[in-house]
Amino acid sequence: MSAFEFNEPSANKLVGFDIDLHRSHGREAWRKSNWIESSWNQMTSFSDIKTKRADLTVGIGDTRERRKSV
Repeated sequence: MSAFEFNEPSANKLVGFDIDLHRSHGREAWRKSNWIESSWNQMTSFSDIKTKRADLTVGIGDTRERRKSV
């Protein structure tokens, strides 16, 4: 099984299960996915979403505490 997501240096792009899954969803919705790398702290605090750097974050679980911060 491949990693959920990682940077493939030889291809200079993000690859993995999460990337494939969300690109597939995007194609179904006729949308293009643009991926950015972010730190764990930025993801769990949703700062990328709050600052409009990102519309979606993947790879973290849903908790009551996280729901309060968005």
